[in-house]
Order: sequence, then C-alpha cells, then structure tokens
Amino acid sequence: MGYVALYRKYRPLTFEAVAGQETIVQTIKSALAANRLSHAYLFCGPRGTGKTTIARLIAKAVNCVGDDKPCGVCGSWACCWSAAVWWWGGGVVGCLRTV
Repeated sequence: MGYVALYRKYRPLTFEAVAGQETIVQTIKSALAANRLSHAYLFCGPRGTGKTTIARLIAKAVNCVGDDKPCGVCGSWACCWSAAVWWWGGGVVGCLRTV
C-alpha cells in the first residue's frame, strides 16, 4: 500500500475523539440528542481544523439507527465512511448507498 495521508489515517471516528472543537461538538451532540438538527451547517476555517471530520461525523450520526449516535455498530452509516462519498469543496455533500 502506498502513502496514506495523516488525515485519512488518524481521522477521529467519534465526537469524543475530536480535539480542539469542543463547542461545535457539544452543539451538534445536543442537537442530535434533542432530534433538532438543522438543515444546514456551514464550517469555515483553515486547513486542518476539522471541518470535514465534523461533517462526516454528522453524516454518520444522522444515518445511525442505534441509540448512542453514532454507535459504530449498526453499519447503516458505512456508506458515509467508505470511498462512495461525493465530495464538493472538501465537505461531505451526500453518500451513495448500494441497494
């Protein structure tokens, strides 16, 4: 296997593993717990601040059917963590599901 970028190798897989973004993580987790997620979130900032990671975690949590979102067990979010992800400007726009 060739070179693997650090952001691919060490990307956090849960909200708890995200470092340095406590405010947005708490906001998103509260919105998920209350089932009051907004229709859009705009993340801006320089490279390496976690914009794509947070967007992927939101997609993972929205697609999760477990009680603890994201549970990491149910597998309903697997499409959003694979290569079948549409990219637009570095953020997750949507995911393809195999039927």
